[in-house]
Amino acid sequence: MGLKGVFPQGIQKCTSMTDLDLSSNILYGSIPSNISGLIKFVVTLDLSSNNFSGEIPPALANVSFLNLLKLDNNRLTGQIPPVLTLLDRMKAFSVYNNLLSGLIPSFNASLTAENFAHNPGLCGKPLDPCQSTSGGPKTRIIAGAAVGGVTVAAIGVAIGMFFYYRRMAAMRKKDDDPDGNKWARILKGEKGIKVSLFEK
Repeated sequence: MGLKGVFPQGIQKCTSMTDLDLSSNILYGSIPSNISGLIKFVVTLDLSSNNFSGEIPPALANVSFLNLLKLDNNRLTGQIPPVLTLLDRMKAFSVYNNLLSGLIPSFNASLTAENFAHNPGLCGKPLDPCQSTSGGPKTRIIAGAAVGGVTVAAIGVAIGMFFYYRRMAAMRKKDDDPDGNKWARILKGEKGIKVSLFEK
């Protein structure tokens, strides 16, 4: 119909609506974050072939009766919200030809690669596995150097603390016996007492 503009908030007044098809128009902007409050009882939602941008709102998971969701042929970015897998009535889900990225959540529905195709950043079943983010040998070298540096620093701190406590113990001992002959005086005193008793 050539409809233009953003997602119509007034749709919330259609309280008995169960199907909403706005596909193949010129709608733009983001899909409302409060969409679950606008289409509470919708079973099928088709927003494909528009110019919607931004992220897929996680609130779609609160449209509990939803079993068909088509978002293909837009300019949506970000990840597919994992909470959408909680829609246990979902039978069809399509986001092909967007700008999505990240790991594809595990839906209960039988979905094919075609449902997710033409999203350069998407990975995981049913598409190709996600590549490791380790960054190859260079990253491993950097990580190893970091671990080695932390280990050396820890050893250095341990040695420093050992000598510090040893020095503190020596100073404490010196404070208790500044002349270093406390035990000698005690023994001498005891000896003197014995001698004096013997003489008496």
